[in-house]
Amino acid sequence: MKKMQYLLHVIVVAIAATCLAMVATGCNDDGPVVDRINSEADSIALCKIMAAGPVYYEYQHKWDPKKINSLPPDWKVYWRMCEDGKNHIVGMVVCAYDYRLPGRVSEAFADLEYLETVVIMGPGWEGQLPENFGKNITGLGLKETLLTSIDCNMNLAEMWQFFIQDNPLLTTLPDLSTLGRDLDYRQEFNVVITNNENLSGQVPSINMQNKQRYCIQIKGNGYTSVDYHQIGLYRCHWGIENCIEMSNNKISGTLPDYITNDPHRLVRAYYILNPQSDGYGFSNMPSDEEVVRMKKELDLPNSAY
Repeated sequence: MKKMQYLLHVIVVAIAATCLAMVATGCNDDGPVVDRINSEADSIALCKIMAAGPVYYEYQHKWDPKKINSLPPDWKVYWRMCEDGKNHIVGMVVCAYDYRLPGRVSEAFADLEYLETVVIMGPGWEGQLPENFGKNITGLGLKETLLTSIDCNMNLAEMWQFFIQDNPLLTTLPDLSTLGRDLDYRQEFNVVITNNENLSGQVPSINMQNKQRYCIQIKGNGYTSVDYHQIGLYRCHWGIENCIEMSNNKISGTLPDYITNDPHRLVRAYYILNPQSDGYGFSNMPSDEEVVRMKKELDLPNSAY
């Protein structure tokens, strides 16, 4: 159990860095990341993104593509040379903690043709993601924003990192049934949706078919129901390589017979769904002692979570 908790902690803390590492590895191998953007379209889009964003105390919205320090505080932009021979923006981290006035996420993100990864952080971001945001994005992180909805057009089928944490006003997510659908089965796949108290209804169904390396963590939200059929069909992979957790939501009820009558599925449901938030839970969820006994009877390894 400690190994699993450690794994989840590492994923939650490092997922933004993981996204950006993916971006960095796409840069030229024969030297450091290039030090300027020479795509006029990207420069114009970045100007619009900064203009729509939060207003900072000690910053004026001026953009010089030759000077990285002309970006707002705690913003980072990653770029690489693309097939057209120009240096395009492929990754962005945009933070808004120490700000004077809040801002919104600009429609100009859609104008960054080669953008792959975006991390948006801080309460200085309000409103919704624009309709065509993220049409080519394969890695998204939202942390501690005041956004209310991210139900927009995104490249979900090819997205391998989806990280949504501590967004207290967020009420709507896009349909995640196609998330990661077109990924190669060997590619890493991470979905973290945690501590978004106003996300309610049914826990999103994530397509786990043909996924070999994954972490699915959907916990601490306001979800009140779950697709038990999906829970029952998750394959039992015992170890710390992969993980699925949907605890600390607000789900109550009774586990169906096709789970409780199958000890493998029942142990799996225990680790996926238990515990729920105070006052919620399942009337027929096995106790800790019963799970220990079932694992011994099933001859599961000690490392099983």
